[in-house]
Amino acid sequence: MKENIKKNTVITSSSNHSFVFYIDNNHNLISQQIYIDNNSTNTTVIENNILDFSAIIDKNDRIHLLYLLKNGELIYSIYLNEKWQKNLIGKLDTKSNIYKYLNLFLHEKHISIFYVFANLINTNLWTIEEITQDSVNWKKRTITNTFSEKNFSPIYIDRDNFGGIHLVYKAKEYSFNQIYYTFYNAFTEKWSPISNKISSSATNNILPYLFVDSRNNVHILWYSSIDGKYLLTYKRLSSMGQNKYQWTEIRLPKIIASNFPSIMFEKDNKLNIIYITKEELCCLVSQDFGKNWMLENEIPLSSSTLHLIEYHSNLSTHNSDKINHCYGNIDKNIYFFIDENLEKEDLNKITVSSLDLDDKDKNTIEKQEEKIISQDIETDKLRELNTLLWETYNQTIENYNSIEKNSISLKEIIDTENDIRNELKLIKEKIMDIEKKQNNKKGFFRL
Repeated sequence: MKENIKKNTVITSSSNHSFVFYIDNNHNLISQQIYIDNNSTNTTVIENNILDFSAIIDKNDRIHLLYLLKNGELIYSIYLNEKWQKNLIGKLDTKSNIYKYLNLFLHEKHISIFYVFANLINTNLWTIEEITQDSVNWKKRTITNTFSEKNFSPIYIDRDNFGGIHLVYKAKEYSFNQIYYTFYNAFTEKWSPISNKISSSATNNILPYLFVDSRNNVHILWYSSIDGKYLLTYKRLSSMGQNKYQWTEIRLPKIIASNFPSIMFEKDNKLNIIYITKEELCCLVSQDFGKNWMLENEIPLSSSTLHLIEYHSNLSTHNSDKINHCYGNIDKNIYFFIDENLEKEDLNKITVSSLDLDDKDKNTIEKQEEKIISQDIETDKLRELNTLLWETYNQTIENYNSIEKNSISLKEIIDTENDIRNELKLIKEKIMDIEKKQNNKKGFFRL
């Protein structure tokens, strides 16, 4: 995401009371409370000297806010009784490192904090870290280390109904950018030891986005350079059925990249893909959770600014409704595009502005007609081989974990056996020493 674009987060409670969070041009963290009539607002400066933030709402309508100060203090706050209860988690080394993309996640009583960072000396090596809270302490662990350009692209994270966490990111492999996926298993409480590359090595890939639907299927969207253009690519990881736990590429209409990532959300038991062209905001809809897609809406964009908005809401008519991000405008009133029911005159007030493309990606797309390496996409056989290798890898990891678990018991047996051997050796030495002394005594009496 470009550094000069505001990060916008909108949170709506079950009583339709909304909060908008963003960082202004003076690095202040701003909260705007918008009441039901959408005309009454209350603006508050929560904190100064802010680098980044993340906000979310829990099932009890409590707002959780995380933010990082320039001095490195990482603050965790909960909004209760119209006041912010602030707690210091710890201090990050903001003098030596660059920190980006704070993400706050809640699952029941489990809290997870994600961010990426790089040392100022080497801004091509980036680390994705997680901070979690147990009953008492905060613990930090590294998810992965990866190479990238100086400007690391946004990571996207989502969780399933079992507490599993899914993460997608873009990283550099030789001369091309690739899309990687990694996963946290809530039952083993471990992250995948190696990230899964789901893009083609023969193409350049940009603007990844990840979404987990209400049936725990994982969906990843991104753009791949094919025949001189960046086209929308989509893969689906099914949680059930014949292709369970296998990445399957689903064909979409030919969609050429703009400056925006394509996003996905679920509403009224239908999946929606929202993508932006130069002149229109378009919506693809699937009624079978991603297996088939059809174009449902195309709306012209004209006069205002389009924002990618992080969205959290307890105001839902369907339990399956899930929207992590949406496009819209929050300059004066809040307009969202989240389904076909939004009036077209509202969307006609919105136009496209550059938002979620780092500088190198933007330059690449602008010059793609002049300079691009055209490569063939993976063949079906290579896809099948990749799937087979990944299944073999997962089975190997399971076998390794089983062996590792059993090896603990085996090691205990071996250690016990060694102790017994040492004891027997000592006993044998003592017996031999006693026999030697007895022989010496017999010789003495013979004299």
